[in-house]
Amino acid sequence: MGRLDYVHGNITKLLYLTFIPMLIASIVNVVMVVSQAVFIGQVGGEAVNIRGFYLPISFFMTALLEAMQLSTQVVLAKRKGAGQQKQIAQSFYRFLFFGLLLMGMFGVLIIVTLPLLTTFFGVDAAYAGLFQRFVSGMVVVELIVVMNIVIAASLRALGKVNIASFIAVMGSVLNIALMYYFILVRGMGLQGIVLAFLITSSLQFIASYSYIVWLKEIPIGFPRGIRGKDEMVTAILRGVGVPVFLSYCSITLGLLLFNLIMESFGDVAVGGYGAAYSIQTLVIIPGILLGSAMGIVMNQNLGSGKLERVFAVYKKGILQAFYFYLPLSLFVFLLREPLASVFFRAADREVFLPYAVGYLAIVAPTYLFMGPMLTTLITLEQMGKGMKALGMNLTYFLLIALLGWAVTTWTNDVSSFYWTVAFCNLIGISGLYYGYRLMHAEFSVSRQEGEEKEMVSGA
Repeated sequence: MGRLDYVHGNITKLLYLTFIPMLIASIVNVVMVVSQAVFIGQVGGEAVNIRGFYLPISFFMTALLEAMQLSTQVVLAKRKGAGQQKQIAQSFYRFLFFGLLLMGMFGVLIIVTLPLLTTFFGVDAAYAGLFQRFVSGMVVVELIVVMNIVIAASLRALGKVNIASFIAVMGSVLNIALMYYFILVRGMGLQGIVLAFLITSSLQFIASYSYIVWLKEIPIGFPRGIRGKDEMVTAILRGVGVPVFLSYCSITLGLLLFNLIMESFGDVAVGGYGAAYSIQTLVIIPGILLGSAMGIVMNQNLGSGKLERVFAVYKKGILQAFYFYLPLSLFVFLLREPLASVFFRAADREVFLPYAVGYLAIVAPTYLFMGPMLTTLITLEQMGKGMKALGMNLTYFLLIALLGWAVTTWTNDVSSFYWTVAFCNLIGISGLYYGYRLMHAEFSVSRQEGEEKEMVSGA
């Protein structure tokens, strides 16, 4: 599994060589998450309820993991492009340190406040103890997961995308097998999930850390790596990590507001919308991953001082996003009914399907614009424009929430909300233009030539 050289070669080819392995790993991870839900469903109602109560907690931990992942990718890609081998090792260990510190602090906060959270979520007293043990176990596992996230992001930033994806795929496959064994064969219930994740995460850490050390990119020795200052790590955590974390929080807030709007139309409407949104969640994955791939390639070239190539990567990446989402949006639109049917039992489809299919019939065509917009946002976050991307995210979700509430209140028609989402996806074109202007202003050839002329005239 060779190393990709991001500062030379065909840009489009490099983007796909980075994007495709990440997409495969993500698809297998989705299968693992679905398998977990299926296995828990076989245990019984208590386990399903506990997992549901745990989701808000897990989402905030996911936000922290994503913040660490993108921050690590940005710093190590820049350092790799600049040939700063010693600083690569220092930044790597510093991210491991910050990841463990932040996740540890968050974990302690969760464990200490578990009795309050149990009351807040309204967890039944009959299984409150099981809920607290499950959450405590998963919080401990996340300490290993955050280290795996940092190592995987480092491998991708250094051009070893295939091995990072291979380890992730093998981990997901092993996790599915272990969950099946512990939950269904051994009857361990939710504790089987904790044990499966603990074993899988530990093995992934051993494999990935051993590999990155074997590459001689990173020396062994945690304390040695965090000595001295690393201003780039601190700056990127502020400029990339914090906005990414807040963006995920804004998504959570937006989804809560959307559900409140749908609840006014009854539980059936919420169920149908939930199925449609689950499909949409899968649809947005390629856009996010393509943006992540673009960020890796762009930051390595930025570290190498190749500004014209940075902007070329951005232009070609956004173009590939349109190429990808044109058939994908058409696919979801044409097959909306069979896709939505998967989420319901045959006996329930007549009730729920109209809401799910109605949403996709209106919104799916606009995925052509929503996908590239997501790619733009993820790219901006990695190129030092995190607060601007956060502002765009907040504007999008708040506009849908406020406008959706107004039109559904006025019309008392659930399709008004669907049209609101479609409308906001369409005006997302303005976000694409804004992102293009930002990148053009900073990385275009014309800007570079202008700076050179100023230097000559100043001399």
